[in-house]
Amino acid sequence: MEKDLNEVHIEGETEMDIETSILQQARQFEAQQDSNLLIELLEESKKYFDSMANTRIAKIVRTIIDILVQLPNPTKQREEVVQKWIDWSTKENKTFLRFKLELAGASLNYELGDYTKMKGVLAKLLKEVKRLDDKRLLVEIHILECQCFLRLMDLHHARASLTSARMEANSVYIPQQAQARLDLWSGLVCMLERDFSTAYSYFYESWETFAALNSPKSLFSLKMVCIARLMQSQSEEVLALLSGKLLLKYAGQTIHAIRDLAKSLQNQSLHDFQTALSTYPEELTLDPFVEPHLEELRSNLFEKHLSRIILPYSVVEISHVAFLIGIDEEIVERKLAQMILDGKLSARLDQETRCVTIIDSEQEHAVFSSSMNIYGSVRKVLDSLTSKARLVK
Repeated sequence: MEKDLNEVHIEGETEMDIETSILQQARQFEAQQDSNLLIELLEESKKYFDSMANTRIAKIVRTIIDILVQLPNPTKQREEVVQKWIDWSTKENKTFLRFKLELAGASLNYELGDYTKMKGVLAKLLKEVKRLDDKRLLVEIHILECQCFLRLMDLHHARASLTSARMEANSVYIPQQAQARLDLWSGLVCMLERDFSTAYSYFYESWETFAALNSPKSLFSLKMVCIARLMQSQSEEVLALLSGKLLLKYAGQTIHAIRDLAKSLQNQSLHDFQTALSTYPEELTLDPFVEPHLEELRSNLFEKHLSRIILPYSVVEISHVAFLIGIDEEIVERKLAQMILDGKLSARLDQETRCVTIIDSEQEHAVFSSSMNIYGSVRKVLDSLTSKARLVK
């Protein structure tokens, strides 16, 4: 008789057979993204725990809870289920299992946006785990701490958590998945610190590791690799990266969004940039790790676009510039004033005529520049000869 994939059916005579049956069904329900069946499977599995070894019980509970937490569209129901099993592990005196489940619960708090609760859970857990000196678990806790502090906009504590995680990771072997997550969050912190070169290196490392593990997180790492490069004005490199055959498996909205963004920056088109933002809001403006950098990219593009329009003129009306660029005149005027004050544009704004006058910077004459270089060289020779003459005396 064929087994129904939409119901829980545990079978097996030995402990190993029962464990295998449970975990196979857990993977099936994960593929179906059915949280209700996973919860039911966990409850049904409980019947077999009396005759099972503690290691098998811990593996079953931890695996199913991890799958439940990682499913998309987190809900309060899942949070209640995780808390129920944390209470069960406390009652059964399964300390290490409780630590793992509390970590899973903290991850779920993060997905639900309850960062204050997550912070409290991690602080309590950190004190307990430090007494046991479980370095791998400490690395996981510090990474989650970093995530929490970043969302709370506490960059100082996020950096401190990362430093602690790296110190613990240097003294013990950690799984590739944990190392990739550590690199990813290190890159995100560097992005907020405006160290885009270091961030790119971290993101690239995490992308390669996640890709090797076939993790869905590899797409986000790749996305941040591209954003880091765009912040360094390397749009050509991003387009070359996204055109490779290696990335065919990533084809989708995220790749299209980044490609359109890179093309708009390469072509210095503010209109195309705004179109990319409005076409792919979920991938760009609604991403909390991408959105903070979009305004800077837009501002830089706005300045380049303005310069390209203005520089052919000696005097041009602000209204005409606003018409050509397709933006409100007041916004254009404020941006021009800012560029002049920042020394990015050599010009003068006339409030009476509503015009901008380009001021030609005096070009240094080539003969003068060459003469000054020769003069400097001759002076060095004379100074040297003077010093030697004093020694002869």
